Amino acid sequence: MRFPTIVFIAVIFCTPAAFARGLPSQIQPISWVSCKSSSFNQWFDGAKIPARLQCGYVEAPLSYGSDNTHEKVRLAVTRLPATGKKQGSVLSIPGGPGLPGIQVPIETEELNEGFDIIGYDPRGVGQSRPKISCSTQPDDNTDDVAGNTANTADAEKVSKTWLEGCINRTTLHVLKHLGTDEAVNDVDVIRAALAEDKLNAIAFSYGTQVAALYAERFPKNIGALVFDGVMDISDDAFSSDYKQALSFQHSFERFAAYCEEEQQCQLTKAHATANYHSLLEKVDNLALTDENGEEIGAGNIISATTKTLYSSEDWPELAKLLRSIDSDKFDYQALAILDKTDDQATEAEQNIRPRAVNIPKPQYLTDSNADVNAASAAEEEAANLTLIGCIDSANPGGNLKQSRLKEQKLVDASPFSNYPVKAQSPRNVCDLWPFKGTMPAHIPVVSAELPPLLFVAQLYDPATPYEGAKRMATFFNSPLITVNGDGHTIALSNVNQCVDDEVIDYFISPKKVRANKNC
Repeated sequence: MRFPTIVFIAVIFCTPAAFARGLPSQIQPISWVSCKSSSFNQWFDGAKIPARLQCGYVEAPLSYGSDNTHEKVRLAVTRLPATGKKQGSVLSIPGGPGLPGIQVPIETEELNEGFDIIGYDPRGVGQSRPKISCSTQPDDNTDDVAGNTANTADAEKVSKTWLEGCINRTTLHVLKHLGTDEAVNDVDVIRAALAEDKLNAIAFSYGTQVAALYAERFPKNIGALVFDGVMDISDDAFSSDYKQALSFQHSFERFAAYCEEEQQCQLTKAHATANYHSLLEKVDNLALTDENGEEIGAGNIISATTKTLYSSEDWPELAKLLRSIDSDKFDYQALAILDKTDDQATEAEQNIRPRAVNIPKPQYLTDSNADVNAASAAEEEAANLTLIGCIDSANPGGNLKQSRLKEQKLVDASPFSNYPVKAQSPRNVCDLWPFKGTMPAHIPVVSAELPPLLFVAQLYDPATPYEGAKRMATFFNSPLITVNGDGHTIALSNVNQCVDDEVIDYFISPKKVRANKNC
């Protein structure tokens, strides 16, 4: 089973007042406790906990709609208190969908001097409760579906069984309220629980969809809102995924051009995919294993490559890895670093999970002997990504042949990751979802009361194409900071001082008139 392409599309047209229905009239303030306390230290799974980090919960309704039964969700939240005189709070809205956010990917001390930095795990995710729960051991191995109709049908059966298991374990009653629609209202509940009159927030990747919908629903409640790695909510599901797949292929070809021009690896711009597939074949023939005896194959190289396309800073390391395939000394350490298996993964990775690229299947879908505990966090995130995408955008009951063709079109749009080459793809698992998604695409409805927002985009972003950021900035009549570089999300990461300075100044002086800027 391949986790399906995940779409990021928006809510149906109606007034902001209708959007905001169901918000609780009384919201309890957060009781902050040190995250190092026994009540919360298990949230971080052994990772180092910053000394100043505080943890707590925010309660929100399970449903904000007419079917509200007074059931609650508990959202896990964290706070890095301001180190100086507090001017307010800045909420970090994480990517995904379905990625945790309690470890905030904001690394600038300058912003933290005047603002509390707030992170949270969205509903259904991480330490929030209830959470999405899926089986991690499908009964069948359907890895080889290349051009084989029977195997494709088998893969679809496994997908169906897996999906039914997720629904049974989490319950459909809960699942149908774990989508983006409710997550947008949760942001306003968090704002109120922080006792902030206005929301200051920075949204990354998929989080920018949440932020865009928040700007529609609650224009009067916004102080400053930054979008980084911008989703275009005017794109429908398939268009969004198809554009992303093309963008990843373009980024891969840019990496190949770098390799050729700098003589860093075997790839050439003219034959990038063919060169790459030859290397993948060699890896499979080498019968490599890691220090734990786990097989290393083409799938590991594809995974490392896909992750590396998010940041050109890692391109030399990827080139080094590819060079080692033709040598007598395969670079295991380079693979561990790039594939994020050496515990060097950064908090910013909360925002960078691809949707439309044909990345290798999670280990538990291909290896019945996989170490489930070691892979559990990644597998949970993959399940979250899938299910929240279905909740938002499923279109069940479509034509089977057409669904398979559309999935194959996505695979063909990013051929570097289509290895071994597939001629037919299983239908999207969201086609089997029991109800239609509630988030059709639309051009944002912008209130006259909405203050100026701020958008950040990189010209060669593989996951959220630059043209989409330009459209969104235009829709919201707001300035766009453009970075001439390769990567996905960059603000407040100490990577580009020009971007960081502009974003911090915006939070301090959100009403200051700004123009488009290149950084």
